[in-house]
Amino acid sequence: MHRIALLALVISLGVAACGSQATPTPDAVATEVSVQKAAAATLTAEAADLIPMDTPEPPTATPGDAVLDLDTYLIVFRGQFGDFAGPVVGQMEQVGLERDAEEYAALCAIELYDAKPLRRQVASVEPLAEARFAQIYFAQTLDLWEMYRQEIESFCEDGNSEHLRETRRLEWDLVFKLSELNTQLEKLIPQ
Repeated sequence: MHRIALLALVISLGVAACGSQATPTPDAVATEVSVQKAAAATLTAEAADLIPMDTPEPPTATPGDAVLDLDTYLIVFRGQFGDFAGPVVGQMEQVGLERDAEEYAALCAIELYDAKPLRRQVASVEPLAEARFAQIYFAQTLDLWEMYRQEIESFCEDGNSEHLRETRRLEWDLVFKLSELNTQLEKLIPQ
């Protein structure tokens, strides 16, 4: 049953991608400048965590120092979503096949996508007002994936089949969240 849901998700993502209007080609130089400014702001924010405690705090950035325009924001956001959704859907299918065939050694050998770094990255960006709901939803989806991953890791450690039952429930939740997130992203694309 979960294969049907995964297939439906993959088809809906494909149809959504094929049926949508082409995104206008952004100005390459402006996009590169915006992406580099965003990267610099992210690196600056991460470096602040590495500063020793006895060093005075650096001046805080004013709101708008690293604000991206909607087009650039969507390019980055859709890239993050694609980098996450592609591997995750494939891994859920693989987990389902191994679980259903009771091939537990193969199931435990699957190296599942670690979403924690992406989750920290998503949390560190102040979303644009138009994209706030989608970004919050993305963060919730990443958290749900980490719960799914933890259930599989727990099963591999202790062999308790209750963890596998929980993965089935989480798969349905993940398919729903991924589909809804794709819908939210499509709403953000200018018509």
